[in-house]
Amino acid sequence: MENLKENLKTIKEYLKLNSEVVGVRLLKDDIAEGHPTEGQFYCWFVRESAVSGKGFNLNEKDFTCPNPELCLGLREPKYVEVELRVKEKFRTVQVGDAENADVLLFIVNPRQLMELSILLGGITASFRGETAVCGEATARCYIEKKPSLTLLCHGARDFSGYKDDEMVLAVPVPMVPDMVKRINELKALGH
Repeated sequence: MENLKENLKTIKEYLKLNSEVVGVRLLKDDIAEGHPTEGQFYCWFVRESAVSGKGFNLNEKDFTCPNPELCLGLREPKYVEVELRVKEKFRTVQVGDAENADVLLFIVNPRQLMELSILLGGITASFRGETAVCGEATARCYIEKKPSLTLLCHGARDFSGYKDDEMVLAVPVPMVPDMVKRINELKALGH
């Protein structure tokens, strides 16, 4: 997408984000390089990418939690029905670079979420505190092609380093230009 990097910089500055916007891309190919040396939670990889700027290529073997494997199309559920699940079959989840991403993940506080809701023309949210970053944010946004909010789950908060005031909003990449247009309109009004 043209000017994506520049547009994300504008959004990041406007929101006063302390972390990077994380891109997530689902791939049908198995990418051999760029895997972590040890497994972790999907939500941990997202937070690590946001804080450090690192990117990861992830497959089933890289997760210590089964939820992202099921939610993001890496394997089929056998014994339970998974509500928020990408039904296409994928082999790699790329976490990090926004270029060519399917979904963008913003780690935000309540004020930043308020500003994002203004930029997006509102956010309708539905969450249960389960399969949060992988299901409620990433999978739902990928499936529905609209923003999706999660207040996170115990795995994200207890094992992945998310702070009490943080939540994650997933946004489809095609919405970015309209967000920047809205920022420019608000700035012209003195906001």
